[in-house]
Amino acid sequence: MPRPRRELPFQGPGLDEREEAPEAELAAASEPDDAPEPEPPEEFSPETFLLICDAPRDGTVLQVKTDPDDPDDRAIFAIWRSTTMFDREMRRWKRVGYWADPITKRQLDGEPIVFRLASVAPIQGVMVG
Repeated sequence: MPRPRRELPFQGPGLDEREEAPEAELAAASEPDDAPEPEPPEEFSPETFLLICDAPRDGTVLQVKTDPDDPDDRAIFAIWRSTTMFDREMRRWKRVGYWADPITKRQLDGEPIVFRLASVAPIQGVMVG
């Protein structure tokens, strides 16, 4: 009398004794080869300008440009400022953020496109501590 189907051990889809089991193929493929590991990608040099959307917004002094095609000497110093202002239409306070001059704390005239980390040494009047 044949055994009911539910009592037969699971054999997997389409495996046959004549076919090689997939476990053997995986074991053969997972053997380490003598190829060296790839080197990690190089980080961007400090002179490279990056997109402003990736800029740190923690008060770090940055050099920014409103036009990425401008020469590097046209870059200006900026920091991200965050404050609250009263919205008269909504009749409540809301938090706003903007790129500002690090010395005067005034908002920049245009919206920066690219940034790079800046050396604070050439900025007169800024205290780092």
